[in-house]
Amino acid sequence: MRNLLSHRILSWLLAQVPLAAVQAQPYKVYVSGNLGLAMPMDSNSTIDAEPDLLMEFDLDHSPLLSAAIGVIENTYYRSEIELSHQSHDLEGLRASGITIAPEDISLSGEASSLNALINAYFDFDAGTNLTTYLTAGAGVANVDIDSRLQIENDVYTSDDEDTAFAWKLGGGLGLELTDNFTIDLGYRYFSAHKLQFESLRTEVRSHNLSAGFRFRF
Repeated sequence: MRNLLSHRILSWLLAQVPLAAVQAQPYKVYVSGNLGLAMPMDSNSTIDAEPDLLMEFDLDHSPLLSAAIGVIENTYYRSEIELSHQSHDLEGLRASGITIAPEDISLSGEASSLNALINAYFDFDAGTNLTTYLTAGAGVANVDIDSRLQIENDVYTSDDEDTAFAWKLGGGLGLELTDNFTIDLGYRYFSAHKLQFESLRTEVRSHNLSAGFRFRF
């Protein structure tokens, strides 16, 4: 039921892209693209077979890609719909809650996330070509995980996906090179939690740095 509801939310978000463009005719429409670095935080995780085992996954840094379409409603406020993607290798873990030697537990695999969010921006215009901004966004993340966890002689594998609520907060700088073209440097804190897979419950959290552009029509 939760997956069905999350997929419906994702479908609704994507359906708003052409709707936003149509309704935004009195305003200025823009598109943006960003390339960055996603630096994940440790993921707090549990497995159903070992409810007393608490784990923190180590994930590697990875490229971050995003694209968005939005409207500038006035000098200080704009909103957009954004799609982004990040993928991380599972590099290790720390475990607590049970007595086990570190060499008797291991983790490998990959986790990737495709995210659809509605973002709001508050721009602070100082009357120059350089603008600072704050942003907040909410939507859904579809996370696919392929993992192999070994605890002594027991092996737990997961090749599954789940869709859950996601949100982010951040800020950045915009340097306007022309009336239509702006360079963007930004930071975002991203979180998708309460992810449930075959035998694994986990989360995805990351600090994201990005550089990109906005083109205003």
